[in-house]
Amino acid sequence: NDVSKMIAKGFIFKYFVINGTFAGRRDVNFIGGTGSYIDGTGTINIVNLVKGLNINGNTEIKSTAKLVVTYYIKLASDVVVTNYGEVNINNHLYGTNSNSEWINGAGSKVSASGTVMSTGKLTASASGNTVEFQNSGTQNIKTPTSNTFHHLIISGADQKTMYSDLTINGNLTISSSLSCNNYDITLKGNWSNSNTFVPGTGTVTISGTGQQKINNILGETFYNLTINKSSGCFELVSGDVTVTDTL
Repeated sequence: NDVSKMIAKGFIFKYFVINGTFAGRRDVNFIGGTGSYIDGTGTINIVNLVKGLNINGNTEIKSTAKLVVTYYIKLASDVVVTNYGEVNINNHLYGTNSNSEWINGAGSKVSASGTVMSTGKLTASASGNTVEFQNSGTQNIKTPTSNTFHHLIISGADQKTMYSDLTINGNLTISSSLSCNNYDITLKGNWSNSNTFVPGTGTVTISGTGQQKINNILGETFYNLTINKSSGCFELVSGDVTVTDTL
């Protein structure tokens, strides 16, 4: 029938629940729209490496979702995807126009090994959400809405580079190389670095209201470091801190 033909061609309509592996060699086109959602704890395995998951209407990713997408996720023009679950993308996450938007909801996580919303908007300020830049090569840090992340993880290999000042309301975790590219970081959570931070001429401001920690067993180097706390303590957990310009 017509519906089975559409599924065979990679068209999926209002609900897409993946438990196990959904495998294919062509684009998966999720129609989306009002009330649509994606859920499940499985893998969308696109064997053809020029294909991926296209989301063509506004969509919610459920909080129970824990999904792996083996190639890209692409948002159509003006489409908003609100993620409440955990999505690991082995390639790009991007939009079609400037109104395409990926929103990380409270407690969610998105990890990407390619570009992150190089076209479109990334909103990642909700409480407890995490964005992870995990490419094995170089990667640009997408500037999110209001320049604000909650938790930010820098992983994989090679250097990840900032292109604007950033506010991080939660924790910054660095296990790859992070270059601030002479921009500033305002941090309201903990700083944990097991790799390399390249400070340039930027300023790191520690400004949370609770206890905050800097942890780098090999020692951390900042250009400018500002401690601006109205409450709570500031703790050096391990390693020395060197400030090359102004403390």
